[in-house]
Amino acid sequence: MAVGAAGFLSALVTMFINTSQEISVKWMLLAIWLFSTVAIILLKLVFDLVNEKRPPAPYEVPIKYLSDDQILLIRRNENFGNQIVVGCYSNVDDIERLIFLGAVHHIQERFIQIRILPTSSSNEAPINPNIDLKTILVRPVVPFSAIQAQLI
Repeated sequence: MAVGAAGFLSALVTMFINTSQEISVKWMLLAIWLFSTVAIILLKLVFDLVNEKRPPAPYEVPIKYLSDDQILLIRRNENFGNQIVVGCYSNVDDIERLIFLGAVHHIQERFIQIRILPTSSSNEAPINPNIDLKTILVRPVVPFSAIQAQLI
């Protein structure tokens, strides 16, 4: 690629400038060729770094709630493994509060199904139909005290 660029640049210059009379043009061409080569290499490095795999987010926001099956649907995230317990937090005014626990029920190609675990007062639905799903954060980390309270 660099040889092709050098040949193209050389052909353009020889069409318009007599390089045998002015020696400074040859040095200028060498400088331009070196600069363009370094610039192309640096652009390639930047492009590769941008496309490098970024770590997944430590939480997901639910996309959909299926009230009949008590399932939250989230985007696929490598932090969520099969059959793990997850915490569902309400994020209101930048304060997160644990509202219920869930378990990864099924991992699909693009989505993950989170089944809401029943609580000790299981007669009421854990998600109010009026709540905005964008205020819920699903995290793969659950406080130990919440698990103990769930077991009792």
